[in-house]
Amino acid sequence: MSEHKHKYRIRNWRAYDAALVERGSLTVWFDEAHRGRWYETERSGQRGAPRWYSDLAVQCGLVIREVFHWPLRATEGFMRSVIDLLGVALTIPDHRTFSRRAAALTVQIGRRVSQSPRHGVIDATGLKVHGEDEWNRRRHGARRRRTWRKLHVAVDAGNHEVIAAE
Repeated sequence: MSEHKHKYRIRNWRAYDAALVERGSLTVWFDEAHRGRWYETERSGQRGAPRWYSDLAVQCGLVIREVFHWPLRATEGFMRSVIDLLGVALTIPDHRTFSRRAAALTVQIGRRVSQSPRHGVIDATGLKVHGEDEWNRRRHGARRRRTWRKLHVAVDAGNHEVIAAE
């Protein structure tokens, strides 16, 4: 078996170029039924000002943030521009609302599962916990026992993705 990877040669440049352009395509589907559920309608029964946006509106922003790996301010700006382009009369939660409400909401985005078999590499190692008074230990000697933690990591050998950690 050869150890060298075969180099992929592109023969149909027109189709390859069209595929690269298509990678940047973005389609936004906005269901009209969600329009009525964008704002919070029920009182929570807690003290303080009532919530203005529903969990649906906040989750929409958090999903966009996770997909594009953007900060909250960029997510807010993107959502505003998309809503303006769609011509929908909705307001967007600001980055502070996303930040506060993200603690209570969990966003689950499925990972791509590769069709090929995965080859895992497992390693167990010890990690020294570096405390705030480490300089004092070096200078005056160890006063107490140093902290070590055991770490077990399983990594996919193909794409170096962490599969599991304990």
